[in-house]
Amino acid sequence: MKIINTTPHEITIINDEMETVATFAPEISVRVASVTKIIGNIQGIPLDTTFFGEVEGLPEYQEGVYYIVSRLVKSALPDRKDLLCPGQQVRNENGQVVGCKSLSI
Repeated sequence: MKIINTTPHEITIINDEMETVATFAPEISVRVASVTKIIGNIQGIPLDTTFFGEVEGLPEYQEGVYYIVSRLVKSALPDRKDLLCPGQQVRNENGQVVGCKSLSI
């Protein structure tokens, strides 16, 4: 089996002992097309809304290949069983995300 990271960030899997189990560098870019429009304002502060479209850049399903994608991409394609998202986040003492404990299906 092969796992391909399509996010713009390196994905690090960390175990309970805070050891790195696996690291996945970004390989391809997959995103959901979007358009943001200003729809009004409150006290002079612009209000916008974003409209999401099609997923772009995701290869067709291939047996034995899994893709790490954003939750937005995964939500847009609920029937794709080959899509994984970073699971439970691991943070350092400063609250910064340093990895995750799992991949979510």
